Amino acid sequence: KAEEEEEQQEEEKRRLAKEAELKAEQDRKALEEEERRRAAEEAELEAARERQAAEEERRRRAEESELKAKQEQQAKEPAFKPPSRVSAAFGQPKTQEESESEYETETESEDEVFKRANPDRALRRMEKAADDPWVPILAWLVDVVSHRIQEDIGAGSRIRPLLPEGFSKDPLTPDQLSDGKLLCALVMAIQPSAMPTANPVALGRIAQFLKVCPQLGVHKADTFTPPDLMPAPPSNPEAVRRCLLALAAAIQARPSWKGPRLASAGTARRASG
Repeated sequence: KAEEEEEQQEEEKRRLAKEAELKAEQDRKALEEEERRRAAEEAELEAARERQAAEEERRRRAEESELKAKQEQQAKEPAFKPPSRVSAAFGQPKTQEESESEYETETESEDEVFKRANPDRALRRMEKAADDPWVPILAWLVDVVSHRIQEDIGAGSRIRPLLPEGFSKDPLTPDQLSDGKLLCALVMAIQPSAMPTANPVALGRIAQFLKVCPQLGVHKADTFTPPDLMPAPPSNPEAVRRCLLALAAAIQARPSWKGPRLASAGTARRASG
């Protein structure tokens, strides 16, 4: 009997040792997987930084080229000619250029001249703004964030520091998305548990948003890359707009969603589906 007990103890020791060895192996694999994931995220952020630097350099060169072209154009412009009133004072006939308008100045653009001559110009501009596809999307973002702030005090305290001054009063523009704050605020408003805190760096906040999008139901093909959005103004605003439309469609497809709705998201979902 003593031998049986001793054998059972040995068997128990071997079993415990085997379990410990298996757990250690599992821990090692989990650590390796976490290390691979971290390395991949760092590589992705580094690649995004390089793309951003290249985009900034391209824009800088384009601005320099544009400025040089303007300077060359200004150098070729003819000297100032006095208006017809001066010519008439000396008994000289008006030239064709002078007869067009003696009140135009070199600083007045063609758009300003046309607007002064055409009172319907402002009305058409208002109609054009109404057709801007960004207007309903950004209005929906404001509504969703404002709704969460009113309904959830805890989430509101985390969202408010991310919002610009005059958030609910002044219309937003796509440029204001480029630092990632409003995108993080939108995620926190949709599902607070999906993003407990926002990254302190703009590139990190955009990476956070892009990581959460698939978890909220957005297809990878409908997302964008950080260089599409930053620096402002976005270099590929259409990709950003498509992602927000897909996010709205995915959220509104949930039976539990009781927040504000974006009408155009349903159309976009049918078109992509």
